[in-house]
Amino acid sequence: MPCSHVASSRTAVLPSLPIVTMGEHENLTWVVNFLRTPLAGLFQHPVRITSVALILLALASGRAAAAESPSSTERSVFVAERIAREYMERKHVSGVALAVSLDGRSFVRGLGTRGHGTEAAVDANTSFVIGSVTKVFTSVLLTLQVNAGEMSLGDRVVRFLPEVVGNRGHTIRRVTLGELATFTAGLPRDPPREFQRDPADVLRFLTRWRGSRDRPIGSWLYSNLSYGAIGYALQHQAGRRLGVRRYSELLRERLLAPLGMERTQMPMPLGMQNRAIGYRGEEAIERPWHNAWYAAGSLSSTASDMRRFLEAAMQLQGTPPRIAAAMRLAQRVRVRPPGKPFGQALAWVRREPRGIPVISKEGGVPGFTACVAWSPPSRTGIALLANQSNSNACLPAVAILLHLVSTRSQ
Repeated sequence: MPCSHVASSRTAVLPSLPIVTMGEHENLTWVVNFLRTPLAGLFQHPVRITSVALILLALASGRAAAAESPSSTERSVFVAERIAREYMERKHVSGVALAVSLDGRSFVRGLGTRGHGTEAAVDANTSFVIGSVTKVFTSVLLTLQVNAGEMSLGDRVVRFLPEVVGNRGHTIRRVTLGELATFTAGLPRDPPREFQRDPADVLRFLTRWRGSRDRPIGSWLYSNLSYGAIGYALQHQAGRRLGVRRYSELLRERLLAPLGMERTQMPMPLGMQNRAIGYRGEEAIERPWHNAWYAAGSLSSTASDMRRFLEAAMQLQGTPPRIAAAMRLAQRVRVRPPGKPFGQALAWVRREPRGIPVISKEGGVPGFTACVAWSPPSRTGIALLANQSNSNACLPAVAILLHLVSTRSQ
């Protein structure tokens, strides 16, 4: 059975909800078609009679209610579940964790099971790998240090990477933290296979890297390696040795603990009881994904924790002031990549699907996809976590977000 929780305000005892995002490369055709008509679009696809009945019941019970009434939240829950289930059926996803925040009012929803062939239900505390959504956590760690005066986006990254040596002609010596954070350093997406074993390998590649005429510094190219390098720089600046567990400790001290995100971990523990099993098609991926450039994509989290991060990203009441300030700095657009329908902030992207401003980040690793997104004018946000590779969690997430924002503006 699905598990849900509805909250009226953000407090330490409430479960946290995730944020939904739109990523750099998603195809919005299905989203636009799905939402072409307000709620009628929900019934143009095969639906289970129970879901239809619940939506109709919610709509009927709330016709005369005010926009912020409890029935409005109930309708939002039913619509979100309907779209998520459509996505699960299309993409063969066994489990989804969903979190939504409506200007401080929030709910979490667990749909399906933690794996195919099991009856263990997804709930608010089921752990999923969130992939590149990790990058927005890393960007906030960076802007916390920028606001504290300890680092600057204009600093050359080699200032914080003593292992990166070589003559002055090596390209990495000219790259700044800001260029890494906006994917404009010219670095490749990932290091070559022979430099992927551990952080020392990755740093050896950076030392040898000489750039590319096709990807000069200043040109936009999505890069996991860039955020791996930022993570190493943050560890050095904090006086920590390199390593995933030490980076996880730094993240917990500066961001996760202040936000009360107790179940967000790096990497996902193998022995964790309440965790989703990742899938690549029908193939189960028993070992959670992790690599040597961990600051780019190795976090796991839950719907309950992601609500806290979402509401901090929206800088809702109760967000620690220094974290709210770091979020604002990280979300400022700094680059507009030629030919791309978005502005690039620090990991986050900003765009306007259907004329609605959206700040978002997507993530995908073998076995999992995740999406975090919110709309600043309405302070409405969503996070969606799924346990299937290449299933584009942004499609249902954005569909739900746009519907909620459109409904609230009517």
